[in-house]
Amino acid sequence: MVQLICFHKLEIYIQQGIKQENNKVSESVLIDETNEVIQREAEKIKEQIMIELDIEEFKKT
Repeated sequence: MVQLICFHKLEIYIQQGIKQENNKVSESVLIDETNEVIQREAEKIKEQIMIELDIEEFKKT
C-alpha cells in the first residue's frame, strides 16, 4: 500500500514537471501531501490492492 501511495505521489510530481532532487520535506508537508494523494487516488489504490490480492471482481479484462 505504501508503494502505491508513493507511486501516485511521484506521478503527480512528474506531471508537474518537477525534477528528481534530494530534498528534505517537513513532516507536516509530507503528511498533508500524502493525505491529499490518498483522498484523490483512493479508488485507484484500492483497485491495485485488490488486484495484488488476486480478488476477481477487480481484475481488468
